[in-house]
Amino acid sequence: MEIMKIFLGKVIRRSFVIIMIFAVCISAAACLKRPEESSEDAYAIHTSDLTVETTVDKMIHREEAPLLKESLEETSAAQSHALEALETDQRLAGKVVINGSGMMSLISERIAEQFRTTYPDMIIDIKTSTTEEGLKSLIEGKCDICNSSRAIKDSERQNAESALGKILEFKVAYDGIVLAVNKENSWVDTMTIEEIKKIWEPESQIFLWSDLNSLYPEEEIAPYGPSLSSGIMNFFCVNVIGRANAETSSYIEMDDYRKLVKCIAEDKFAIGIMSYSTYAANKEKLKALKIDAGKGPVMPSVETVKSGEYQALSSPMYLYASEASLQKPAIKAFIKYYLENASKLVMKSGYIPLPDSEYHEQAKTCQ
Repeated sequence: MEIMKIFLGKVIRRSFVIIMIFAVCISAAACLKRPEESSEDAYAIHTSDLTVETTVDKMIHREEAPLLKESLEETSAAQSHALEALETDQRLAGKVVINGSGMMSLISERIAEQFRTTYPDMIIDIKTSTTEEGLKSLIEGKCDICNSSRAIKDSERQNAESALGKILEFKVAYDGIVLAVNKENSWVDTMTIEEIKKIWEPESQIFLWSDLNSLYPEEEIAPYGPSLSSGIMNFFCVNVIGRANAETSSYIEMDDYRKLVKCIAEDKFAIGIMSYSTYAANKEKLKALKIDAGKGPVMPSVETVKSGEYQALSSPMYLYASEASLQKPAIKAFIKYYLENASKLVMKSGYIPLPDSEYHEQAKTCQ
């Protein structure tokens, strides 16, 4: 019995060895029949951390390759231009002197403040006077850019171009002119252009509110407004009265907008001319009148000025510079930056911006 157990154990062990040898032979035969993997596929399969790179290598031989290469080249070029522009920004240095309208200086100051963060070595010197003084300073070569709250007159352009060559005009914003009265004024809400003209024209016979309308109080009208040399008054006289430097003898000229607001706020029978931005900053103290230019009463607002509904008393605002001055990198860069950023900064300054397309079109002058 013991001999039988030993014999059966040897048979089982030998059978197991034979089976293993047979299995190895079958596996080897199968390997001989299998097609060879390409070295490229094997590389992709066995090198997992380089799979993406291998896939890109494959694309080089496909139709997508030209598009991929072009995209990579464009990205590289864009990065190169960005670095070049950054280096140029850092290198740009110089001084730009601006003079003119106090209204416009509010916008220019905001633009200059932001401009200096991009061009830290630039000096932007903004002097506040009037449009007239700014244009005079430009002609005399005392400033590079004029801030103007009105369009340049033909005589001024002629003088400027005689001294400086071609003068370039850049429209940057609109400002509505508001007729404001005291908050306690309960008898008037709307005025026609003709009524406004009757109050302010040099030959005016309107001295009392009742002279304008018998239903109004028999109290003397106190007509206030900004400096006669300001862009606002020039625009008002030309577009409402019909000629420049024309105002009633009773006109009370104020050289400070804060004083103007204070006088109207304290005088129940006052009426005043001011910019929309001045009114907007003090609307809790004043009452704005609706203006009827023939198509019904329109209240001054950002929306009505921008849409053109308030066109009769909407005044455009400009920058003026000589074409020759744009040859100077500092001046050219500042005006270009001004136009490219005016839309958002004009609004923050209390004025009404132009459509973006108008800024973009004007900026082409500075390319």
